[in-house]
Amino acid sequence: MAFTALGQAGPAAGLLRLVACCAAEDIPLHLLLRPGLRAEDLDAVVAPVLVPLLADDLARDEAVAGLRRFSLISAPRGGQVSVHRLVQAITLDQLPPEEAVAWRRAAALVIGAALPGDPEDPGCWPVFAALLPHAQAALDPASYGMDQVARYLGASGSYAAALAVQQQVLHAREETRGAEHPDTLTARANLAAWTGQAGDAARARDQYAALLPVRERVSGAEHPDTLTARANLAYWTRLAQNPD
Repeated sequence: MAFTALGQAGPAAGLLRLVACCAAEDIPLHLLLRPGLRAEDLDAVVAPVLVPLLADDLARDEAVAGLRRFSLISAPRGGQVSVHRLVQAITLDQLPPEEAVAWRRAAALVIGAALPGDPEDPGCWPVFAALLPHAQAALDPASYGMDQVARYLGASGSYAAALAVQQQVLHAREETRGAEHPDTLTARANLAAWTGQAGDAARARDQYAALLPVRERVSGAEHPDTLTARANLAYWTRLAQNPD
């Protein structure tokens, strides 16, 4: 009854579909619903509903009020709301499959656009922390955004978490782009770096040793990425031999 009352094309229905594609808790609407994406960036079925939420404060307020009227989201606190997982599942299940896919793509675009530009800047870390579970829920594991998430985790000292995310990125890129695609090789290099930072210098050394000849063959012996891999191999070799 609540879904019927909200309608299919109003701002509240659009917001409900967007939050259904995020993690359930602490969805930072104040970070997600802001100008940036254009109608042409989105699927045709999504754009007319989502763009007003990104560009119009009144539409956003009306959407939140509409969902609150039927208790479909929590009361906003600090710009964040939560939604029950059952509501998320039913929201997406009621959509035609291709429309549900379009909304998942839209959520990934919105979240990716909200990620800050520099994961190594401590001033950006609170935003990364707020977006982290939603990025993990919505972004393609092979995406640049997930690379940024891994870099944030590592830069902020969560080396094991950075390593876990980077492993997902690498696996996804191997599956979708091939083992010797430059993006895949970059993911391998990042995995080796986080392996070392997580405390296993010997394994990092071995990963760089395996990567270097592939990088030389694919990119050339004097390519900057090849030279970086060679330097990192030397660095982790030294640490593996002399951990102190």
